Amino acid sequence: MIKNRESAARSRARKQAYTNELELEVAHLMEENARLKKQQEQIGCSYPASQKELAPANVNGSILRTHSVLSF
Repeated sequence: MIKNRESAARSRARKQAYTNELELEVAHLMEENARLKKQQEQIGCSYPASQKELAPANVNGSILRTHSVLSF
């Protein structure tokens, strides 16, 4: 009977330790997620301006590729 209680106590302690580890990991991942969202917002703000600047180059590149394919 005593061995069963001791085993149950060890099992509860392991479960508690595992739960604590998971809670710490969740907190860390939530912080990382918030940091990455902020970084994405900062990059996203500058992205549309860069995209507009690159659009003519992409169009010209597409036209050149089309002409070179058609010339063969």
